[in-house]
Amino acid sequence: MELQYCGSTVWPKVTKLDGTFASSVFIRDAHGKESMSSILGRFVSHNAASNFAIAWALAYIDGRALPRPPYQNALVQEGATEPTNKATKIRYNSQGQP
Repeated sequence: MELQYCGSTVWPKVTKLDGTFASSVFIRDAHGKESMSSILGRFVSHNAASNFAIAWALAYIDGRALPRPPYQNALVQEGATEPTNKATKIRYNSQGQP
Protein backbone atom coordinates (compact mmCIF):
# COMPACT_ATOMS: atom_id res chain seq x y z
CA MET A 1 0.00 0.00 0.00
CA GLU A 2 1.25 3.46 -0.89
CA LEU A 3 -0.06 6.76 0.44
CA GLN A 4 0.58 10.28 -0.87
CA TYR A 5 0.56 12.99 1.82
CA CYS A 6 1.75 16.63 1.63
CA GLY A 7 4.07 15.82 -1.26
CA SER A 8 5.56 12.78 0.50
CA THR A 9 5.03 9.12 -0.29
CA VAL A 10 4.47 6.75 2.64
CA TRP A 11 4.78 2.95 2.54
CA PRO A 12 3.95 1.10 5.76
CA LYS A 13 5.85 -2.15 6.20
CA VAL A 14 4.49 -4.96 8.36
CA THR A 15 6.49 -8.07 9.23
CA LYS A 16 5.29 -11.13 11.13
CA LEU A 17 7.61 -11.49 14.13
CA ASP A 18 7.24 -14.07 16.93
CA GLY A 19 3.45 -14.30 16.60
CA THR A 20 2.96 -10.53 16.39
CA PHE A 21 3.08 -7.98 13.59
CA ALA A 22 5.96 -5.49 13.67
CA SER A 23 5.44 -2.16 11.92
CA SER A 24 7.88 0.20 10.29
CA VAL A 25 7.52 2.81 7.57
CA PHE A 26 9.37 4.04 4.51
CA ILE A 27 9.00 7.74 3.61
CA ARG A 28 10.09 9.59 0.48
CA ASP A 29 9.68 13.35 0.92
CA ALA A 30 8.80 15.88 -1.79
CA HIS A 31 12.51 16.41 -2.52
CA GLY A 32 13.21 12.71 -3.06
CA LYS A 33 14.94 12.07 0.29
CA GLU A 34 14.20 8.51 1.37
CA SER A 35 13.99 7.39 5.01
CA MET A 36 13.12 4.14 6.78
CA SER A 37 12.12 3.84 10.42
CA SER A 38 13.19 1.07 12.72
CA ILE A 39 10.48 -1.11 14.29
CA LEU A 40 7.82 1.26 15.61
CA GLY A 41 5.94 -1.33 17.65
CA ARG A 42 4.38 -4.78 17.69
CA PHE A 43 0.69 -5.38 17.18
CA VAL A 44 -1.83 -8.23 17.29
CA SER A 45 -2.98 -7.74 13.69
CA HIS A 46 -1.53 -6.77 10.34
CA ASN A 47 -4.15 -4.02 10.00
CA ALA A 48 -3.32 -2.46 13.39
CA ALA A 49 0.41 -2.47 12.58
CA SER A 50 -0.16 -0.87 9.17
CA ASN A 51 -2.52 1.79 10.54
CA PHE A 52 -0.06 2.71 13.29
CA ALA A 53 2.81 3.05 10.79
CA ILE A 54 0.69 5.42 8.69
CA ALA A 55 -0.37 7.49 11.72
CA TRP A 56 3.27 7.71 12.83
CA ALA A 57 4.44 8.79 9.36
CA LEU A 58 1.79 11.50 9.03
CA ALA A 59 2.70 12.90 12.45
CA TYR A 60 6.38 12.83 11.46
CA ILE A 61 5.72 14.65 8.18
CA ASP A 62 3.56 17.26 9.95
CA GLY A 63 6.15 17.77 12.70
CA ARG A 64 3.66 16.73 15.40
CA ALA A 65 4.42 14.64 18.48
CA LEU A 66 4.93 11.06 17.37
CA PRO A 67 2.41 8.50 18.63
CA ARG A 68 3.57 5.66 20.81
CA PRO A 69 2.42 2.10 20.21
CA PRO A 70 -0.22 0.80 22.62
CA TYR A 71 2.12 -1.99 23.75
CA GLN A 72 5.85 -1.56 24.07
CA ASN A 73 8.43 -4.32 24.19
CA ALA A 74 12.16 -4.45 24.67
CA LEU A 75 12.78 -3.40 21.06
CA VAL A 76 10.91 -0.10 21.39
CA GLN A 77 10.91 0.46 25.15
CA GLU A 78 12.49 3.90 24.80
CA GLY A 79 10.12 4.95 21.99
CA ALA A 80 10.21 4.94 18.21
CA THR A 81 13.13 6.29 16.26
CA GLU A 82 13.06 9.01 13.66
CA PRO A 83 13.62 7.66 10.16
CA THR A 84 16.89 8.70 8.62
CA ASN A 85 19.03 7.72 5.67
CA LYS A 86 21.95 6.80 7.93
CA ALA A 87 19.98 4.82 10.53
CA THR A 88 20.61 7.43 13.22
CA LYS A 89 18.41 6.64 16.18
CA ILE A 90 16.75 9.39 18.17
CA ARG A 91 15.14 8.64 21.52
CA TYR A 92 11.97 10.39 22.64
CA ASN A 93 11.11 11.73 26.09
CA SER A 94 7.84 11.10 27.95
CA GLN A 95 6.12 13.93 26.01
CA GLY A 96 6.94 12.25 22.68
CA GLN A 97 9.51 14.87 21.70
CA PRO A 98 13.09 14.14 20.56
